[in-house]
Amino acid sequence: MKKGSFVVIEGPDGTGKETQAKLLMSRFQEQRIPVEFFDLPQYETSFFGNLVGRFLKGEFGGLKEVNPYLASLTYAGDRWQASSKINEMLLGGVNVVSNRYFLSNVAHQSAKLPVEERPKFIQFLQELEYVVYGIPKEDLNIVLHIPAEISAQLIELKKARAYLDGGKKDIHEADVAYQLEVAGIYQDIPNFFPNIVGIDCTKEGKLKTPEEIHNLVWNEVREKAFKSPEGNRGGHERR
Repeated sequence: MKKGSFVVIEGPDGTGKETQAKLLMSRFQEQRIPVEFFDLPQYETSFFGNLVGRFLKGEFGGLKEVNPYLASLTYAGDRWQASSKINEMLLGGVNVVSNRYFLSNVAHQSAKLPVEERPKFIQFLQELEYVVYGIPKEDLNIVLHIPAEISAQLIELKKARAYLDGGKKDIHEADVAYQLEVAGIYQDIPNFFPNIVGIDCTKEGKLKTPEEIHNLVWNEVREKAFKSPEGNRGGHERR
């Protein structure tokens, strides 16, 4: 039995990550390919995910008041709590699709540091998550790129969320300058890590449809990370 593939949808806030992760899930299911979905952080179901939610509400301080080294521990802990289940799926030949993962910690927390301090911080995160916690490594990270002005509009359209006690914006989403910094880091991330593909979600300044973006995502997954048990895709591909 072949190990399943681990695909992560990444990108700044307001880029449609959850939508694309769910469309990718549907495509796997349509092809009768075993797949499991993870939505991280696990705000409602994990010890560390609950802490992340409290942090994002501002319970422990404002955006610049919590040291990113400390804040990153909560996100890393949440992934550690999910890692045994992810490994179980992958070793059983089940593909895994995750909405956010390790690179979210890299982008969102290093954005709070001066540029010259970021490489050292990224090394810290790699050791923390992949070595100390031993979380599974991704086969493919797909990073969605959208101009900041469009992502800001999409953030405004978000619904009330339970982990924010009915609020619509967390302390990350409420800071426009910070969001711009995060977007810039996502542009640079391929310089630090392998197995990353960027997807331009706009054409001539306008947002592509979810289906158009999904087709680009699916092409990358099919070419770079497609696996199913014993090599059987279990259906005919819709191209």
